[in-house]
Amino acid sequence: MKKQRSRLIVAVLIVIIGIVLAAGEFVPLRALAYAEAAALLIYALWSAGFCAPDGCAAQKRVGEASDESAQNDQTTQLFQKAILSQAYSYYKVNLTKNEIEPPIIETVNGVALDYSDRFGPELPPYDEMLSIVAQMYVSPEQRADYLEQMSAAYLINQFREGNTMPEYVCYLHTDKLGWHYRKYVNYLSEAATTGDIVAMTVAYDITEKTAQEEEAERRETALLESTHAIYAYKNLNDEINALLATLVNYYVADRAYIVEINRGRMSVDNTYEACREGVEPQISQMQRLPIAVFEGILADFGKNSVSVFNMERKSAFDEDSVVILDAMGITSLLAIPVSEDGELVGFIGVENPTQATRDFVVLRTVESIIHGKILLRRQSDEEHLVLAKITNNMDAVFFVDFETDRMTAYRDPADNAKRFTEPGVYSKTVGDYIEAYVDEKDKAYARQCWDPDYIKKQLAQDEAFSFSIADTFTERHKNITVHVIKANESGTQVVMTAIDNTELIEQERAVQEQLRVARSEAEAANRAKTLFLFNMSHDLRTPMNAIKGFTELAEKYTDDRERLLDCLAKVRLSSDHLITLVNSILDLARIETGQIRLEPVRTQLEEQEQLIGSLIQNDIEQKHITYEYTSKNIRDRTVVIDKNHVDQVLINILNNAIKFTPAGGTITHVLEQTDDYPDGRPCFCHTITDTGIGMSREFASRIFERFARERTSTESGKNGVGLGMSIAKELVDCLGGTIEVESEPGSGTTVRVWLPAERCGESAAPTEPDALTPADSGDVSLHGKRVLIVEDNELNFDIESDILLDEGMAVDGAVDGRQAVCRVRDKGTDYYDYILMDIQMPVMDGYEATREIRAMPGGENIPIIAVSANAFEEDRQKSLEHGMNAHLAKPVEAAAMIKMLQKYAR
Repeated sequence: MKKQRSRLIVAVLIVIIGIVLAAGEFVPLRALAYAEAAALLIYALWSAGFCAPDGCAAQKRVGEASDESAQNDQTTQLFQKAILSQAYSYYKVNLTKNEIEPPIIETVNGVALDYSDRFGPELPPYDEMLSIVAQMYVSPEQRADYLEQMSAAYLINQFREGNTMPEYVCYLHTDKLGWHYRKYVNYLSEAATTGDIVAMTVAYDITEKTAQEEEAERRETALLESTHAIYAYKNLNDEINALLATLVNYYVADRAYIVEINRGRMSVDNTYEACREGVEPQISQMQRLPIAVFEGILADFGKNSVSVFNMERKSAFDEDSVVILDAMGITSLLAIPVSEDGELVGFIGVENPTQATRDFVVLRTVESIIHGKILLRRQSDEEHLVLAKITNNMDAVFFVDFETDRMTAYRDPADNAKRFTEPGVYSKTVGDYIEAYVDEKDKAYARQCWDPDYIKKQLAQDEAFSFSIADTFTERHKNITVHVIKANESGTQVVMTAIDNTELIEQERAVQEQLRVARSEAEAANRAKTLFLFNMSHDLRTPMNAIKGFTELAEKYTDDRERLLDCLAKVRLSSDHLITLVNSILDLARIETGQIRLEPVRTQLEEQEQLIGSLIQNDIEQKHITYEYTSKNIRDRTVVIDKNHVDQVLINILNNAIKFTPAGGTITHVLEQTDDYPDGRPCFCHTITDTGIGMSREFASRIFERFARERTSTESGKNGVGLGMSIAKELVDCLGGTIEVESEPGSGTTVRVWLPAERCGESAAPTEPDALTPADSGDVSLHGKRVLIVEDNELNFDIESDILLDEGMAVDGAVDGRQAVCRVRDKGTDYYDYILMDIQMPVMDGYEATREIRAMPGGENIPIIAVSANAFEEDRQKSLEHGMNAHLAKPVEAAAMIKMLQKYAR
């Protein structure tokens, strides 16, 4: 009982303190102070056993009839008045058991209601309820902190450490209050019978209190900034502008400015201005305005020290003034007069303020600081103007008298006076400066140059001299040039100026570095060019030499069929290598010039791999190599990829594997769908492994370099220019994938390529048939078929003509597109069975000729096949877009041409 009585006494004392505090300066906070004090009293009563808040647990609406004792009724009423009248909500928690004891009370329009059923028919464990509240109401930034500091474990620990009333403030949102600040006060005690730690948690809405505290903090910050501006700026204009910026920040205004009155010409001028970020300055438009514009404002200063103007009250201004103010976007204005010897000389205006428009403390403080500085500025304007013109390009100007050891700063943005022990004493200031800020290697030299005897000796020979030092004053290497000018005949008085040449020196260094880099890049480019030309000369001459040599041998052995065929086979092999080399160079050029155009299309992976297998089938059969293809974990069988470039990457890798795998070897190709990319795109990994000769680790690390070859073709007997893997790497990068190589000499090579794709969502749609659908190539006879060859190069015409004449076809020719159109028009669109169309020709190119032929009646039925040196995929696409049925790249192989014609036989 004694313990209970002590608690009660403490609670009563706290109530008295709360009442005293509530009666203080912050009148709007009285109610909260009363409520908290009353809550403390209830807490003490409850802890002492004098009241039982559980008495209302069975009530759905507090205040309804109850069978509880009169003491509990009195307690309930006390809670209603003391807690629920001002608190937002309260509830009781058995922290030891992690249980909430109903009711959960919230006040709605002054009425206490039980909201226990908000969390279901049965209340969840206390910590689980905290998680629900945090997720539904608490701001995301505070959820973790809320769950920690309101948890049962945390509150129990606070109680054991002696804190029986821990508080927590958070920012949350509810339908009733919106976003607001809520303070939780947890009144902790230990149950006498069970020893459980229990809490009575009361929540208060402290949004208004928080807003007032924030406003007080903003006011304090503004006043501190105003005071700081007096000392932070040596320049009067900078000081005044900083003070105006303080007003802009505090009042959240568009502009703050000073308007000065010119009585001589009866006008006003805007002399200083500070603007909020994003607000366009108006100072240039507020010069020499008639005094009448501000007549209403100026007249009002006779009645009030601070005036509040609202432009909606247009009766305060004449019509011309309203037009001018509206044009400048002024809707409201705070104004305070600036006087000189009792005469109004202008005013400080705060334009379009949005906060604290009735709080004039900051405005009056700033005006009191600015007061008198306008006069000072007027008196010293001419002096400052002359000095500014003279010292415009100088960082510091000092007058030094060696006889008195005194120095006076006339221009010193660095504000050295605040950083030295005896500012104004030359010897001490220079000594401190050298010790603190001059680079170590320059200290002895600086002491010599600033020595008075040395200076007088130099000035005895000339009127001025200069020296440069390395300065670390601004925490970076600076170069300062000091000019010493004789001020009297004896040289005992001098003017010293300092100029920071760091930027100029750094610019010179930057230019020199740019020149060095440019020179290095030019030299590297020249070396690369030389290496490229050297490699190309060697690699082009190798197949050309073979073609020339074996052609000469073929002419020599015309009577020896076996040797003649052998020569021709080697000519063909060398020609194929030469074409591969030219294509690789062209691919490389397109990549370097950014001409690679990605063209994703819907692709069935099985069909893609079948096509790749068919392309290398002939090579692997000739070398008796086993090629095995498998796939696994394929979840997306139809995807959107840049099929042509993916094919080129895989073909380049497989060609390398075939080239360096001996007869009887094996090449395996595994396609696996791996984990998706972070953005959800599916990822496919191609693993190509061969049992070839392998390569060293050193070479494997640079295999993607251009012209990289571990052994020359003469050493290895393998033709190659070292561009295949380089091109593959460039294409993989363009496709957004990655590639890596593993190899050991004699142990084969493994290449892995990871490539992204896009999901289709459904199976690939069937290809729309062309106007002319290809027939099965089978054993279609071309004998007697008529073909028109459109070709401006005679040799190419002869080659194509001979190939087709051997098939028994009737050949006709045209040297340009215009002639081809005339031939078809004259003979009719059903005369020719095929047209082989060159692209680049004089008079009319192949695209235009195709367009005109297709426009003729029946012209859409003629198979037109492009035969062009334009060999890229985009060239093929362009041919199809212009109405051609197919595209053959020069040089054309006879078999490929025959097969193409058989496909389109009519």
